[in-house]
Amino acid sequence: MTEQWTVLVNPRSGRKGDLVDRVRLAITGLNLDATVEVPIGEAEMRASVRASVASGRRHIAVVGGDGTISLVVDELMKLDLPAAPVLAVLPAGTGSDFARPFAIAQSIEGAIHHLAGQNDYPIDVGFVKGEWGTRAYVNVAQAGLLAASVEAAAKLPRSMGRLKYQVAFWATLPRFTSTDIELVTDRRTYEGEALLALFANGQFFGGGFNVAPKAALMDGILDAQVIHAKRWEALQLFPMVKRGLHLGHPKVTRIRTRTFSLKTAVPWPFEVDGDVIGPTPVTGWVEQNRLFLRL
Repeated sequence: MTEQWTVLVNPRSGRKGDLVDRVRLAITGLNLDATVEVPIGEAEMRASVRASVASGRRHIAVVGGDGTISLVVDELMKLDLPAAPVLAVLPAGTGSDFARPFAIAQSIEGAIHHLAGQNDYPIDVGFVKGEWGTRAYVNVAQAGLLAASVEAAAKLPRSMGRLKYQVAFWATLPRFTSTDIELVTDRRTYEGEALLALFANGQFFGGGFNVAPKAALMDGILDAQVIHAKRWEALQLFPMVKRGLHLGHPKVTRIRTRTFSLKTAVPWPFEVDGDVIGPTPVTGWVEQNRLFLRL
C-alpha cells in the first residue's frame, strides 16, 4: 500500500525563498502520495494535524524549525493514537537542532528523499506539566537562564538566524539572577542555588549548542542537568557548552531520569523546543517509542 503523506509547511520558517514552491519542486519525481498544506499560525497547524489523522494519514512531514516540529508532535500526542505515527523532518528553521543527531540534511532539498525511504526509528517524547497545562516535546525543555534567553531571542529580527540565540544569551546573562531550586528525580534530589535546569531528550539547542552530548532519543531517559555556576563563571562555562565539553565541570550536575519535579524559590520561565510556555513549578516525564522518525 502506498504511503500517504501530509506535508505541513510553516511559511514563516527560514529566512529566504518560497518554502511552498521549494517543497513542491522537491517532491516532484519522488513518486509520493503527498498532500502539501500551508497552515498559518498555531491554531491552523494543530487543525491540519487533526484533519490529517482523521482522514487516515498517519505519515506527517514537517517543513519548519524545532518549534514547528514540537507543535505538531504535541498535537499528535493529544490524539492518543492506537499506533505510533510516522514523522519526517524537512529542516527550514533558524535552529533546526532536533535533526542534528540523525545527520538529516539542513535543507528541504537535502532531506526530502527520506519520505521515499523505509527506515523508521522509534523515538521518545517528553512531557511537562504546570499551571499552564501539559505539553509534549521532542528535543530540549529547560527553565532559568536559557529559557530567559529564548524569550529574549524571540524579540530579535529573524534575519539574524542562529546568531540571535547567542546574542540573546549574552544580553540576558548580566541581568539574570540565580535562585534556590529543588529538583526531584528518580535517582536523587538536587537542592541549592542554580542558574538553570534542563531536561534533554535530544542533544542540541540554540542553533548548534551541544547541551546534552550523551542524550539519546531512543533510550526512554531524560538527560537532566543543573548548572549552579555564578554569572561570572558562566562566561567560561558556556563556550564549553557550545562544544559539549561541560559535563565534567564541577558546576554542572547531571542526572539521568524518567521523571522530574522542579520547584524554584523565584518563578523561572520554562521553555520547550524554543517556545516559552509558562513559569515554574513544573513536573515532567518521558514516554518511550511514542513516534517513528523517518530517516
